[in-house]
Amino acid sequence: MIANNNLKRNEQLATQEYSKELAEIANQRYQDGCLRIGGYLQSGKPIIKDGKQLPAGVTVCDRHGNTGVLVPADFDGDGRVNAVAGKIAFTGSPPVDIEEKPTYTRLAR
Repeated sequence: MIANNNLKRNEQLATQEYSKELAEIANQRYQDGCLRIGGYLQSGKPIIKDGKQLPAGVTVCDRHGNTGVLVPADFDGDGRVNAVAGKIAFTGSPPVDIEEKPTYTRLAR
């Protein structure tokens, strides 16, 4: 019983530490400048701007505190590799100084 409680506590601490690390990454992305999208940033979804998918390597964020980097993936199973949102990190809360109007607004469906 004690060993089980210790294991659970260690898992909680590891999860908290991981969440803290992700928040630091996300905050740094906002500070460094990220391309803000409308809606929620979703892992595995391509981002469309002016009718074209953005390339891999672009750092993106939303007004809810989510950030990511576009990574190559075959998101729709058609055998072609496209850039999709990946490496997601969350700040823990929405940024207070983000403007209301996004840089662009359309997520690929």
